[in-house]
Amino acid sequence: MSKTESARIHEALDLLSSVAADERDHLRSVIAERYGDLKDLVGEAGNGAEKRFTQLYSTGKAKATKVAHDIDENVHSNAWMYIGGTAVAALLLGFILGRSRR
Repeated sequence: MSKTESARIHEALDLLSSVAADERDHLRSVIAERYGDLKDLVGEAGNGAEKRFTQLYSTGKAKATKVAHDIDENVHSNAWMYIGGTAVAALLLGFILGRSRR
C-alpha cells in the first residue's frame, strides 16, 4: 500500500469519526429534548413512591408492634390456657404422626 492510499484511508476514517461524533451529539440533544420531561416525571414519581413506602413501613411496624404487645399481654394474663392448648395440640400431632401406616 502506498503512502497516498494510506493517507486517503486515514482521511476517510477521520471523516467517518467526525460524522459519527456529530450524529452522537445530535442524538444526545434529541433524547434530552424529547425525554427530559420524562426523566423529571420519573424522578418525582420515585420520590413520591419512596415517601409512600416509608409511610407504609412505619404504619406496618407500629401495627405489628401493637399486635405483638397485645399477644404478649394476653399470654401473660391467660398463661394456663395457652399451656393447655399447646399440650393438646402436641398430643394430637403426636397421635396423628405416631399412628401405624398399615
